[in-house]
Amino acid sequence: NFRANFSTDSAQVQPDIALDGRNRYVAWTDKRNGNWDIFASITQYNNPTLVPTPSSLKFVAEKGKGFPPTQPVVIAHAGYNRLSYEVRISVTWLSVAPDSGLTVDTVTVAVIDTSLAAGNYSGLLTLVDLTNHDSTVDIPVIFEYRAPNNDTVRIGSAQTTLGNPVSIPLTIIASDSLVGVSLPIHFDTGIVRVDSVVPGNNLPSGSLLTWSIDSVGGVVSMTATFDSLTPLPTGLHQLGALWLTGRGEGQAHLDTTHVDSIGVSIRTVDGTTRIPVVQPGDVTVGLATDVGDQTGTHLPSDFALGQNYPNPFNGSTVITYDLPRPGIIVLEVFNILGQKISTLANQYFPAGRYNAQWTGRSDRGAEMPTGVYFYRLTSGRTSLVRKLILLK
Repeated sequence: NFRANFSTDSAQVQPDIALDGRNRYVAWTDKRNGNWDIFASITQYNNPTLVPTPSSLKFVAEKGKGFPPTQPVVIAHAGYNRLSYEVRISVTWLSVAPDSGLTVDTVTVAVIDTSLAAGNYSGLLTLVDLTNHDSTVDIPVIFEYRAPNNDTVRIGSAQTTLGNPVSIPLTIIASDSLVGVSLPIHFDTGIVRVDSVVPGNNLPSGSLLTWSIDSVGGVVSMTATFDSLTPLPTGLHQLGALWLTGRGEGQAHLDTTHVDSIGVSIRTVDGTTRIPVVQPGDVTVGLATDVGDQTGTHLPSDFALGQNYPNPFNGSTVITYDLPRPGIIVLEVFNILGQKISTLANQYFPAGRYNAQWTGRSDRGAEMPTGVYFYRLTSGRTSLVRKLILLK
C-alpha cells in the first residue's frame, strides 16, 4: 500500500518492515552508490491521541441541598489504535469512575465533598495516555457552590503604580442581622504590600474590627464583631478597606478561594454560622498597557518565561518574561490544536523583565471558550512554551 523508496536505478534487496503503532520503519540494502549500503525510511502513518467529550465540566449546587448531579465524559481516540488511559485528579473534592481503561470508554465524574465552604472552585482532570506516553489532555472543571440566603462578600479592585498606596473597599450583603464576620484575604506579596485595614464609616456602635497581616504568606485575616443589641442589619454595608502599596508590576488577585474559602464565615444573631459567596478583586500595579516596562535596575541573567497568574483565570491573566539581552521578541497564544489565537508582543525590547496581559480574546476581539491554551515566547532561535487554562 505504499512505497518506501522512489529510486529505481540501482539494486535494492532484502527489505524488512516494522510498525510501532505510529511510525512505519523500512530497511533494505542498496547499491546506488556503487557499494552495498543499508538504507532506511521512516514514515508516520498514525497519530493516536486521547479525545474527551465534553472538553470541560461545570457543576452547580447550593450548599445544604446535597450533591450536584454526576456528569459523564466519553474518552475516545484519534488515529487507528485504541489507547490505554488513566485519569488523574488535581483536587480532593472530585472523583471519577473508572479511573483507567481502554478507549472508547465512558467515565463518570462526581463532586464528593459537601463540607466545602460556599464559593467557586476549579480543578483539572488529566487524561494520561499509557500506551504511547506522549498524549495527555486536561479537562478543566468548575464547581460553583452557592451559598443560601444570598450572603455575599465583595472585594474591590483598583489600579496603582509602583510605590504608591491604594484603597480596596470590602463590602458585604447580609440577608440576616449579623454579629460576626471572618474574612481571610490572600494576596501576591511580589505585587502588593498590605499596610493596614480601615473600618467602615457606618458600622453599628460597639462594633470591633481586628486584623492581622502575614507579609510572608500573603494573608490578611480580618474579623468584625458586633454587639447582639446593635448587630449589623440586613442589606449592603462597607465593612472596611484594605490599604495596599504596589511593590512589583503586574496584577495581584485578592481572593479567599486561594485556599478553597477556608475560614470565610458570617454569624447571625441566632448563633447560626453560614458561608457567604466571595466575589474576588484585583489590583493592577504599573502602566495599564498590555506590555509593561522593566521594573528594576538588575537585568535578568537567563531567558525565562513565567507561569501566568492567575491560572486558571477568568477575565485577564498576566504573563511575565525575562530578557537577558535586547532583541526582537514574539509572544503568542495558541489553542490546543496549535492555531494562533493572539499576538501579545512582536517588537524590539531592551534587556529586562516585562509583563504581558491576555484578556482571553483573539486578535479580532472574539472571546475564547473555556479550555487549555499555550503561550510561546520566541527570541531568535530560542522558544519557551507554557500552558494556561481559561475558565468561564
